[in-house]
Amino acid sequence: MRIPNILKDLLPAERLKPILDLANQDKISSVLKEVVEQIRGKAGDSGNASPPKSFPPKDIQQAIRQAKWWFDSLTHRFQSASVVPLKQALNGTGEIFSPKWIAAPASADMVTAVSMVHSGFCLAEGLSDSLQIKLRDQTGAQGSLVTTNVESAIILLSAWLSEKTMHNSIDPFRKSEPTQFDTPHRSPKPWAIARRECVRLPSDSDVVDLLSSMNSSGVIEAGASNACQNSDFAKAVAMGAGGIFRVAALPGEAYANSSNTSSITVDPNHPVPIAVLAMTSMLQCFGVPAADTVDATQSEKVTPATTNLYQSPSVRALLDAGVDVVISPGNGWLGGPVCGIVVGKSEVISDLHLIANRLGLKASTATLIGLSAAVDNCSNLDSWSDSPIGQIASNSLANLEHRAKRIVVQLEGATTIASVRTELRSIPVGPSLWESTKLDSFCLIIHPANRTASDWQKQLAKRSVPLECLVAEDQIVVVLRTINPADDQELVTALTEE
Repeated sequence: MRIPNILKDLLPAERLKPILDLANQDKISSVLKEVVEQIRGKAGDSGNASPPKSFPPKDIQQAIRQAKWWFDSLTHRFQSASVVPLKQALNGTGEIFSPKWIAAPASADMVTAVSMVHSGFCLAEGLSDSLQIKLRDQTGAQGSLVTTNVESAIILLSAWLSEKTMHNSIDPFRKSEPTQFDTPHRSPKPWAIARRECVRLPSDSDVVDLLSSMNSSGVIEAGASNACQNSDFAKAVAMGAGGIFRVAALPGEAYANSSNTSSITVDPNHPVPIAVLAMTSMLQCFGVPAADTVDATQSEKVTPATTNLYQSPSVRALLDAGVDVVISPGNGWLGGPVCGIVVGKSEVISDLHLIANRLGLKASTATLIGLSAAVDNCSNLDSWSDSPIGQIASNSLANLEHRAKRIVVQLEGATTIASVRTELRSIPVGPSLWESTKLDSFCLIIHPANRTASDWQKQLAKRSVPLECLVAEDQIVVVLRTINPADDQELVTALTEE
């Protein structure tokens, strides 16, 4: 095994720059040095298991265990180094998918650093093929690939439609932009997108800009700002659109209804490819019953409060409805690493593989390892409910109410609090496209004593274990759904400290 050089391989790396902005370079170097030294066998145990001895791994399971060791080792050292921006915080905001929150107690930038370190020193033969089989099994797709993120997947579709409509074929060696000697006789056809779906992603990227990035014809906006019918897409196709791009963001909104394929078919006689960005979808549906049919045996894991999660069309349902390509985030409800999962018909996916290889848009080996583990967690409802994301989403309201009442008893009489009560609220799971998906949660509504709520919020965020919460009408709102029950005592301590 080749040991990475800290000064030559790690610190100059582009992916490590964000983490260097958060902490002193000497401290980061010290942490990385400890990990490297432990691999060489020169460092003692510091609370983690011994480093993996077999490189490269023999199978995917061994690769995942090795990736976990790298992650745990760096997490332990960064936390012990007291780098506040990289330490675990109490998320009392109710948001699950805000860019500053991830499922593990470490910074997303640190996870990127771990992936960077690990990707060059962990080679799992057949990992990509194995993951493609899993994705096909779970979604019913004919083919799949994984890109670095959702944005790169949209850029990939932009390049694909541009080349397909100009040349009728995809050349793996063709340059992104034609030269003066090979400019085709026709212009590329643009994507048509509903005007109401011209949205910004959580990363603040604009979907229209991404679709236009590799297509000089831009996009055609169809329909009005509040509605878009099939007839509007038919007009866009008549105007020269080469494909239809939909954004499935709202729970229950049938952009592609599996029982009514006409909802996504513009003209059977003149078909165009249809792509859907399914930001809020699961890979598959678990057959979760409607809210009014959840019985007592299921209420502990699947509650009426969480069923709206499953109203958003699953990736499988979209493909069954006839969609050609579906893009879904690996870091959404799936709970995996940041990446873009692209599944669809075999002829389209084959073309996308060629372009992705040429443009360097495919995800790293480390990302594939993490995604493979996340897909395994999504194989059935029970395993998903036991994952970090699943635990947050499927935590019963009865349990949340019990915790809220117990914490209120502990807070009574505290000099920092004028009054405290519990309240059931519906909370968005994240910003931007995630705002439309909400989960019910019991919250602590706290009126602070001798200070304003905004001042207290800032003070709580500066603790050694920061507490992030909401402020509304000069009251502090703490959403219990996104706080680990094991941290309830830490929450009480934060709220009662002078």
